Amino acid sequence: MSSQPFAQGRSGEGRRPPPTGPRPEDIPSTVGRVHLMFAIGALPASCGFWLQSATPGPPTSGDLADLAANIDTFWDVPGIMGVASDSLTHDHTKVVWSDGLGAAVEGESTPGAPGLIAGDAMPANTCAVLSMHDGSHYRGGKGRMYWPGQPNAAAASVSSWSNDFVTTLDAGLNDFLIGVNALTPAWAGTITVGTLHRWLAGVAITPVFRPSSSITTQHRICTQRRRLGPTI
Repeated sequence: MSSQPFAQGRSGEGRRPPPTGPRPEDIPSTVGRVHLMFAIGALPASCGFWLQSATPGPPTSGDLADLAANIDTFWDVPGIMGVASDSLTHDHTKVVWSDGLGAAVEGESTPGAPGLIAGDAMPANTCAVLSMHDGSHYRGGKGRMYWPGQPNAAAASVSSWSNDFVTTLDAGLNDFLIGVNALTPAWAGTITVGTLHRWLAGVAITPVFRPSSSITTQHRICTQRRRLGPTI
């Protein structure tokens, strides 16, 4: 049990989040957080997103371990890990689910898969920004994942990814979105990928879950030091 099981910085959330994300007691029992855990050599890294179930939780740790393993099958594919550097390993996935009272249940998958592109990776604090679109109409009204471990070969310039990299990754990410949304765990009914908004146009609100309609890769190369854990 983590003291801040839903802390996520800016990964997979809306504009101007508080430093540790929504208060645990505000998160309903139909909502959980997915942490995709990576290693770049010896350096830990992570990115993540939110899920909503059709029926209230909480599930068991075993239920969440099974869900994490199913999520892995849609991430560890040629369209996603196949464009990542072989210096990057998708170590495992952790799913944290709210009980609606401020506590959480956690489950993890077993070690995952390495990237497939040989050659040097970009510096460990260099990330691809994955935008999760949910129909919000204010500036910044979409979640973001900051995914490190991309190969030097994916860069078209010092500031942008190549069109081939973006096109391939976009297709892989939307297959991932479709695949995860099609999961039907017995405890959940259905699962939906999205973002949990704690702010609306700069004003704090009760957390609102919004489904993601698509996930796209920004052409700009980003550095996001906070995504890489306390050792950086």
